[in-house]
Amino acid sequence: MGLPHTGVEWVMAPDGTRGHSWNYITGCLNGCPYCYARGLANGRLKTRYLANPCLLAGNYSDPFAPRVWPERLSWPEQRKKPTMIFPCDMGEWCGDWVPEAEVLAMLHVVMECPQHTFAFLTKQPQCLARYSPFPRNMWVGVSITNDQQAEDACYYFEDLFPVDGLLFASFEPLTEPIAPSLLRRLSRVVGWVIVGGQTKPRVDPQPETVSTIIDHFDPYGIPVFLKDSLEGVVAPWMFEEYRRIPVRVRGGV
Repeated sequence: MGLPHTGVEWVMAPDGTRGHSWNYITGCLNGCPYCYARGLANGRLKTRYLANPCLLAGNYSDPFAPRVWPERLSWPEQRKKPTMIFPCDMGEWCGDWVPEAEVLAMLHVVMECPQHTFAFLTKQPQCLARYSPFPRNMWVGVSITNDQQAEDACYYFEDLFPVDGLLFASFEPLTEPIAPSLLRRLSRVVGWVIVGGQTKPRVDPQPETVSTIIDHFDPYGIPVFLKDSLEGVVAPWMFEEYRRIPVRVRGGV
């Protein structure tokens, strides 16, 4: 078995086809109440996850406890055609509970696969500096749902900037306004912005909240990607205008 395709809309290969996920590490201790991955781990994936003895933290009886899957480490190397890869979309790769050796093993694979673009996303930006500098084909994103997370992203991104790859912000699920002062700070360091709503249960942001984010990044030429979860929140034409992905993933790194 190799890299599976992902249904995440913003993960796209250079040829416009669906990109891939790479779950070398699954599970998380962040405890977000809206987490879709926890629901999957406790649902149709439960038996498979509980059968994996490679626990990193937590309790063996918890299918969403952090685990490593050694047989998956080499999957990106097995694919030669360039693609975009979303690592650990079923967990947190950068938490304090993840041994540095496991993260470094992933980064070694990233460096060995310059044909691919790897978009890593975390809710633990305070741990990023220990792995910097990042490979050029590694994009590093932080999930932001409120002002405190935006403040943290600004602080740790500013500490990392500039990078050879790309820093990005994922406002998902966006359920409350983000302070304009924080958006301005982020616009100085990020090269991409993703915006999405909460789906289970559905909680829509106000249209003005989405527009404010667009207005703070679009004038600077920073690509904005609106996810399908905002359907009914923003005008239909905005999905045509703001489904932007940085040029490097469309044309290779």
